[in-house]
Amino acid sequence: MHSTIIHIAATKRVIGMGSMWDIASAIIKWGNYLSMAIVIGGGFSFALMSHIEPKLKEATLRYIFVGCVLGICTTVLFFISQVGGINQQGLSGAFDFSMMQIIFQSDIGLQTGMRLASFIFSFLFLWRLKKQLDRNSNSPILRTLPLELYLPITIMLAISFAVIGHVSQLGLIARFAIVAHVICVFLWIGALYPLYLICASKHGSKVAGIMKEFGKYGAYFVSAILLSGTFLLFQLLDSVSEFVTTSYGNAVLLKLVLVVFLLVLAAINKFRLSPSIEKNGAVLKLRNSILLEIVFSTVIAAITTYFTTVIGIAHG
Repeated sequence: MHSTIIHIAATKRVIGMGSMWDIASAIIKWGNYLSMAIVIGGGFSFALMSHIEPKLKEATLRYIFVGCVLGICTTVLFFISQVGGINQQGLSGAFDFSMMQIIFQSDIGLQTGMRLASFIFSFLFLWRLKKQLDRNSNSPILRTLPLELYLPITIMLAISFAVIGHVSQLGLIARFAIVAHVICVFLWIGALYPLYLICASKHGSKVAGIMKEFGKYGAYFVSAILLSGTFLLFQLLDSVSEFVTTSYGNAVLLKLVLVVFLLVLAAINKFRLSPSIEKNGAVLKLRNSILLEIVFSTVIAAITTYFTTVIGIAHG
């Protein structure tokens, strides 16, 4: 039943009937990607803040909290947009309860359930944590997020990428690669905003220590991203010529160009700006560089959602 539904939806999209829903799905998915980055990367950055003042830690918790709310909303909206895109009965078709039940039993439903459970669990935990912090701002729980919470949520969100789409049809190694790729990408880009907040504070020496530690982990993240990303490209593209002969390949090529710029910025931060953090003006330069990283990451996420939602349909 699931394969029949997907086949019908793909046919309608090819002849142009699903364009409105494709665009809506892409925009919603973009927000969903950002929310996962916030939850995963925000938790990681919080773990680096053991010696930072409580106000910055609380700001990071609010950042993760926003990610949870955004994640819940976009996960639900994305599922609704998929129902509308498959049903092709206008806005009312997106709320066809019978079609919702059918789709929820498919891979789309599995992915929706995994993400929704992760975001809701994170939301409830953060709500409980906020209550504890309101009672005691010096609570030891401010030091870090419990690993037993953070790790399962991170893994479940990452696995949700491997249960649907092209990757779900690949072998175990390829699916493991996408999980590793997603975790490292979101750890990196989701931690950028908290790092930006830290740079905007008045903790020069502490900023230097945090940036050094983040740079150490960042080197591992970048290595894993490049290795897993290269492997997945060879799995998803039949030949190198597809970079210039297909729309999917063009989008991937554009993404790669932006990723190179992002890596250059990260290298400048690690090897030039971070070591000189205590010099006059260095923190401002580092903050502006991180802001550029955030902009590039957001654009890359938008391109990724576009070619996986709109172009990827035709490519498959």
